[in-house]
Amino acid sequence: DAARAWCVLSALEPLGTGAAGRSMKPTSAASTQSTFVLLNPVAMDGDCWQFLGLAQAQTFHYPGHGGRARQAAWTFEQMADEVVEQFPGPLDLLGISMGATLAGHILTRHPRRVRSAIIACSAGVGRVADLQTRLHSARARAEPAQRGGMQGALDANLPRWFTPFARRTGDRGIDYTRNTLLAMEPHAWVDIWMAQANSEPIAPERLRAVTQPVTIVAGMHDLAAAVGGMVALHELIPNSRMEVISAPHMIHLERPESLAAAIDRHFTWQPIGQRVDAILGSSGL
Repeated sequence: DAARAWCVLSALEPLGTGAAGRSMKPTSAASTQSTFVLLNPVAMDGDCWQFLGLAQAQTFHYPGHGGRARQAAWTFEQMADEVVEQFPGPLDLLGISMGATLAGHILTRHPRRVRSAIIACSAGVGRVADLQTRLHSARARAEPAQRGGMQGALDANLPRWFTPFARRTGDRGIDYTRNTLLAMEPHAWVDIWMAQANSEPIAPERLRAVTQPVTIVAGMHDLAAAVGGMVALHELIPNSRMEVISAPHMIHLERPESLAAAIDRHFTWQPIGQRVDAILGSSGL
């Protein structure tokens, strides 16, 4: 059956042989069958994917990110529509953190356009809250930038996004994050958090209706998106598989080799695309 076939494939697929070891499957798959679209976390631009080696993948920027002008009162529903307009044909999606929220909206609004998806380190997909609760949460996340500028936002979020070891010893991903956040306009930081509040949450029944293959990736050391929430998402999406990786929230920046290996495994499993109940865990890659 599909689960047994996946076990065989994963046994043949050594860990850690993604971008660092050979050509990535998503790169070749995207070039011939679909477009691999990378959906950024908050406050980041296309350069946040630089350590993954996905040369043929495409990136998308929210308003106020990556040189794109601010736009008042935008929503993730609008951004989902923009993505499918910008990239023709079938799409494979990789969304991390807030990018995973956007991936969820694309999956549920435009299911016929999505071939597969990877949802990583998400605290928003599958979480339903009323408007007042969402506004309260958004204002709490926006407040450090309003009070202390982007240095305030940086100070508040580095401990949530990276491990103490990386913060103590220095890390190229932290260097990128620091430079990118400090160059961002504080109002754009506020905008994206308010967009999350003003966007309609994805109802569980809509996630249960997703039929595409979806890999869910959780970070074992993620302080911003608990593993338990990712497990609940795995339970909701019928044709999903899940991995728990030894990584923090910004997995693509601190542990790109781990994420590259997970992407590789996703595209090995994607042609089978049937549910795998067992969660794949790793203490290393």
